Amino acid sequence: MANEASRDEATATTTRNSQMKWSGEHDVMLGREIMLFELWKYKAGSRERGQCLDRIAESLNHLERPSFSVFQKSVRDRLKILERDFKKKERSEKNASGISPERTEVDQIMEDYLEQKEDQERESEKASEESRDKMAKEKATAEDMRNKAMERLSETKKRAGSDLPKKKRGIR
Repeated sequence: MANEASRDEATATTTRNSQMKWSGEHDVMLGREIMLFELWKYKAGSRERGQCLDRIAESLNHLERPSFSVFQKSVRDRLKILERDFKKKERSEKNASGISPERTEVDQIMEDYLEQKEDQERESEKASEESRDKMAKEKATAEDMRNKAMERLSETKKRAGSDLPKKKRGIR
């Protein structure tokens, strides 16, 4: 009995450690997890995105059916493959006139993911542009203040418009 249990555990660990083959069912589950964890909110290459990919991999590895054996890198690589294939398929469908192919769940998930990703990139671009504008405005204000602080009293009076004619002394 103890040998059977240990043999089952050994089989389970070797299947977990062996190389996994991606199937359509795996892709659907990966897509669902990506949508659940909202991966598009994190900038590519950031620490937060890496942590999100780790959580996705961990979540997938806990599934019983289909069985996963993935890491952060394998999730990231598969996502890139799915994106590339989806974009290629979209281009070919646009070029082919008069056809309306059926949408699979993976196609729908990838379309939603890419739309969310593009929206997030646009918002990020807009926010960075506003930030640049704000910084330029602050820089101009600071420069103006420095110039005002460094000018002479006579220049200040001229700028303020208080350059009134001097009173003439009366002859006694």
